[in-house]
Amino acid sequence: MVNKDVKVIIKYYLKFIKQYNCIFVALLVLSSISSIILLINPILNGKILDYALNMQFQDVLRIVIYLLMLFVMNSIISVIYTYINNYLQNKVTYDIKKETFKKIIYLKMEDLNENSIGKYMSFLEGDTNTISSFYINTINSFFTYTIKIFCSGFFIFRISIKLSLIGLISLPIMLIINYYFGKTIKKLQEKNRKIFDKYTSNVQETFSGLKEIKGLCLENWVEQKNNLNLDNIFKVNMRRSTLSSFGGLAQNLTGFLMQIAVYLVGCYMIGTKKITVGYFSAFINYLNQFLSSAQQITSINISLQSTLVSIDRYEKLITNCQTELIVNNENETIINGDITVENITFSYKNKKVINDINLTIRANEMVAIVGANGSGKTTFLSLLMGFYKFEYGKIYFDEIDISKIDFSTIRKNITYIQQHPFLFNDTIKNNLLVGKEDATDEEIKKVCESVYFYDTIMNLPDGFNTVIGECGLKLSGGQRQQLAIARGILRNSKIFLFDEITSNIDGITEKHILNTIRNLSKQHTVIIIAHRNTMIVEMPRIIVFDNGKNIAEGTHFELLNNCLQYQNLFKEINKEEKMT
Repeated sequence: MVNKDVKVIIKYYLKFIKQYNCIFVALLVLSSISSIILLINPILNGKILDYALNMQFQDVLRIVIYLLMLFVMNSIISVIYTYINNYLQNKVTYDIKKETFKKIIYLKMEDLNENSIGKYMSFLEGDTNTISSFYINTINSFFTYTIKIFCSGFFIFRISIKLSLIGLISLPIMLIINYYFGKTIKKLQEKNRKIFDKYTSNVQETFSGLKEIKGLCLENWVEQKNNLNLDNIFKVNMRRSTLSSFGGLAQNLTGFLMQIAVYLVGCYMIGTKKITVGYFSAFINYLNQFLSSAQQITSINISLQSTLVSIDRYEKLITNCQTELIVNNENETIINGDITVENITFSYKNKKVINDINLTIRANEMVAIVGANGSGKTTFLSLLMGFYKFEYGKIYFDEIDISKIDFSTIRKNITYIQQHPFLFNDTIKNNLLVGKEDATDEEIKKVCESVYFYDTIMNLPDGFNTVIGECGLKLSGGQRQQLAIARGILRNSKIFLFDEITSNIDGITEKHILNTIRNLSKQHTVIIIAHRNTMIVEMPRIIVFDNGKNIAEGTHFELLNNCLQYQNLFKEINKEEKMT
């Protein structure tokens, strides 16, 4: 283990285990006592053999009583040790998962976008267990085996120096074998983790899109894709198992040859009366414990390599990524809802997505943003939400710079409803209460009526207590959007951002929702990304986006007369709506 690895292990010991130092020390003490008890047994067994050969049966009975007492003592210690060990490992795993989950949900969007959901899932369920198991089980085992090495080493040299030197010849060979195989296994472990991330991500993606997969008859394709990932995992695991087996075989062969030498010399020493049968039996037991413990310590290197891979992934996924922290302690509240954007420029993966946008939206104003796909509309709303850090320019809410407002304050005062909303696998009522925890039944009924959703709910067998399934799969696309709009309105934020929220909703329902949004704009600032004529034409102010810039604004009729891009866009929308 190199110095760098030692520093990493100590660093994360202090991070994850330090708070449980007392429990961890108690675990080590119990383990040490148990090891010492087991180390007494071989010498007692040897004495029984010598006493029996000399017909000293009274002494045999006395030693048997000692062994029985040690057995009872060790059994009690074992029960206590197992309970504490399980408690500590589960607690540490819980702490790591809890902290990791918290860090993941607070990561900045640019960092979240760099990794797949499957990678985060793989870390939460795989790497966290690897890390906790290493610190609780492996470090404890290292401590225990170290005690066994010193104690058994003392006994074998005490019994016979000559036999001890013969027996320890194999030790440096075993260390070299383990070092070589450990390096290769670490590389395979890293490769296995990457493949497993890909597999987990693919499975999650498949289950989320089963409806589309069935609709496109892609079952065979996704099955082959999944099988390919499983085949790769299988191949890497088999290669790793094969290497471990060959490493073990090489160590066992070395140990076997050493044992033959010890037996030959030992038999000669028994014949020449230089050692008794009992002491030779005890020597063999102690030597086996010594070599077994040494082998276990060297094999800990393999566990260490796996743990270092997991810790490295932890640092890359969590530690090296930025979390959304409070930038300034002013914690301003957005009171009026005025929005001013000055020269905003934003690039994603070296591609300019927002290019020098300037605009002002007054409090209690309703504005539509239109533009072709990829023109920067959704990205602009994401910048208002503080999801991404822009390169140049300023955004002001009520003349307060966004950099001086805490992210949580921004998002408490802005409700962002997306085209494909996320819904929890819970009841309709609980999904609505996410918007406002203390909402009354009357408030819930009123907001559902405002989006033309109340009657639909009441026609369901369980009404508001209907469980909607994962991501709302038991509801239609339009119903999911209605539920999301109702939930958003319940928040009663000062600013509302609607991103194509009626794309799956019928015309009649859309009119009701549009009327609700108009009423909202009397006391709230409303920005709508729209792609339907029914939504666009009635907007008092429309802003046209093109290639990341706001190139024109006005009413529907003003833009039809003065903006070529808007004319083309309007024609395209008409064409699409006629086709549908």
